[in-house]
Parts: sequence; C-alpha cells; structure tokens
Amino acid sequence: MAGDKSKLKALSDIALLDISLEFDEILKNILKITCEALNAPSGTMMLINEDSGEPRMVASHGLPQDYPESVHEIAGFEAVKRSSGASGRVLKTGEYYLVPNILEEPGDKPRYDLSREPGFSSRIFMPIKKGLKVTGLLNVNLEDPRKFTEEEIDFLTIAASQASFAVHKARNYSRLEDKRFEASAKESETIYRELFENAEDPMYTLDIEGNFLTINNSGLRILGCTKEEVIGTHISKWLTPESLLKAQEALKRQVSGESIQHPVILEGSTRDCKGCH
Repeated sequence: MAGDKSKLKALSDIALLDISLEFDEILKNILKITCEALNAPSGTMMLINEDSGEPRMVASHGLPQDYPESVHEIAGFEAVKRSSGASGRVLKTGEYYLVPNILEEPGDKPRYDLSREPGFSSRIFMPIKKGLKVTGLLNVNLEDPRKFTEEEIDFLTIAASQASFAVHKARNYSRLEDKRFEASAKESETIYRELFENAEDPMYTLDIEGNFLTINNSGLRILGCTKEEVIGTHISKWLTPESLLKAQEALKRQVSGESIQHPVILEGSTRDCKGCH
C-alpha cells in the first residue's frame, strides 16, 4: 500500500511541476521523480526534435555527466532508427519494450558496453506520446536482471503520459514568454523612441566616423532643418571649426573607453542647411 501511495504522489509531482523552470531542469525533475518511485538508480529521457525529427537524449538521472554524449558517440542514433534496437522498436511501434537482462538482449552490444560503468542490468523503454504520435522515450534502468511487474509497467505508462503533458506545457510556456519578451522589448523601444524624439534638449547619435545616425526634434529645430537633410551628413557640416575640434577630441576619448565627466558645449552653424532662414 505504501508503494502505491508513493507512486501516486510521484505522478502528482510530475503533473504539478513548475513549468517556469528551465526546460532542462524540468526534464531532470521528471526523471528523478520517476526513478525514485521505482527505486531505480538511473534513467534517461529522449525527445524527438520538432524540426528535424531526430531523436536525442536530453536528460539523464543517476548516470555520469557525460553519459548522454557517450551514447551519441558510441552507440550513435543510427541504432535508434533501426527497428532491431530497443529504442528503435519503441519509436517505430509506439509500444513499450522490456529488457529483463541486457546481457541477453540481441543486437544491443553498444548499449551493453555503455551499461557496464553505470552498473545497470535491466531496462524499461517507455514511449512518450502526444496523442498517437511518439515524441520521445522515458527509460528506467535497474541494477539487477529481473522481470518487470504489471504495476511497474502501468506506473511508467502513466508517468510517460504525465511527462508528455509537462513537456508540452513547458514548451508552450517558453513560447509565450518569448512572445511576451518580444512584445515588452517592442513596447520599451517605442517608449524610448518617444522620449528621445520629444526631449526638450537636442539629442543625437553619431557613428564612429562622426556621421549623424539619429537626431531628435529639438535638434532639428535648432538647426532649422529636416531629418532627411541631417541624417548621414558629417558633424563637421554643422559645427564651427573650434567646436569641431572639441567634438573630434570628445569622440576619440569615448572610442578609447574614457569617461567624459563634463558636458562638451558646441557651437552650431546652419549655413549649409537648405531649410535655414
């Protein structure tokens, strides 16, 4: 009875995972909860890339940090794609696959080699599905060769379903946050543009050569020109010779990273402005 309660709690914990966490952290938590409920020392999760359709191990629990990379390097995923491999069978059929003893598993030599150091001998490969479509695998490793009970299989089936739902929620949350950030950035850009354009003091930006990139309405009023007449022109066109030297010196200091503590007062000229009067 205690085991039933712990498994029910595990399923509840997966369903209630905080989807605002980093995506990798969510996957690790799913694995940790699942493995601990089955008293399994380790497990892995694989997801199919939504764009490329390629399966890739995205999380592991209770295994060496470089285990996912080792799987990709040693076993590769050509084996995954073949129906002869355990992972390949599950991805192809959508049905779970049991490996009571890795030593007796035909055609799975790479996986056997990878299991030696972590020290597991039996595995359950459970499909993660979205509807009828297989979107990944939830795999649990146990230390000793053994047969798996119906209770364990049922639990992992539901855990994989909960994992699918959690992954779906997390991805939607991430996309929503990206849209909110994009909207917030656009809103901030609009606000700052309005503040810049409507500031009482003249404001402008120059490129490293001293050409105007932007200028606000106050600056245009002082010059008596339109924005089209100013943008792209060199600052020397609008300054007295004395002020041009000051501006060039200030620009050099800024480019070198030196902080300018006091305002640089420049005298302008509108002699070249078509719109001056």
